[in-house]
Amino acid sequence: MGTVLVLVGGLWAAIGGLNIAMMFRNSSVGSGMTAFGLILNMVLFIVPGLGLAGIGEFLRRRKETSRSDSGSDRAPCPTCGESIPVVAVKCRFCGSEVSVSL
Repeated sequence: MGTVLVLVGGLWAAIGGLNIAMMFRNSSVGSGMTAFGLILNMVLFIVPGLGLAGIGEFLRRRKETSRSDSGSDRAPCPTCGESIPVVAVKCRFCGSEVSVSL
């Protein structure tokens, strides 16, 4: 989901950027209309597009972090059941001694 939001947001912001570039290329537009077009493009395209991309990147990073936390280098504490590193000697949650099982 995060990757899709990054792609859609980036595309949406790029459309706004292209609109602005085409607006400056068209020299027949007056300065008042150019200012209105810039504001409209910022409000409708660039700001929401970058917002979507930012939310998507946040979701992607959160998903990657949760994947790395749920790796095989962790095991449940035999006393309290919290996830602790396999090489731990003492549980940081309940303080009980943990035997190293090889």
